[in-house]
Amino acid sequence: MERTSSAYSKIGAIFFVIWGVIHVIVGAIPVIAYFTGGPIAIFAQNEMAVSAEQIGPLLVHVGNILVEYRTDIFAFGVLSILIAVTLVWKNKAPGFWINTIVLGIVDVAFVFAQMVPGYQPLFPPVIGPACYVLAVGFSAAGLLRSRPHPMGSLKR
Repeated sequence: MERTSSAYSKIGAIFFVIWGVIHVIVGAIPVIAYFTGGPIAIFAQNEMAVSAEQIGPLLVHVGNILVEYRTDIFAFGVLSILIAVTLVWKNKAPGFWINTIVLGIVDVAFVFAQMVPGYQPLFPPVIGPACYVLAVGFSAAGLLRSRPHPMGSLKR
């Protein structure tokens, strides 16, 4: 049965889009720096000072891992935006669950691997997890408050 869209689901979708845009930017900038400036540039983008003399096979490998990490962040941002505008906006439960589970894993990993140990300051990085919590809250409210559409699958 179809659910009708609501202001709550649309607000949730907007917060998922904001989360996605933040992660697209946070993912893309260091990757672009890597491809234009090499391993030293991606270390600088990650606030890690490395001199040219220190760059050897191990640090090149670590730089490549950072590229992969930032590319994954970019991809999760794109996923968040696509799911938000195609499913969450329309109050579709699968969109809610995809973004809630996948992005939740991403944010929990970030919080416990970066923020809790103190590698990242509280602000501005907390904006991403805050947008996630608001997106999940509003999207869940939209699902819980909506009623199945009386015309079922006939609704266009």
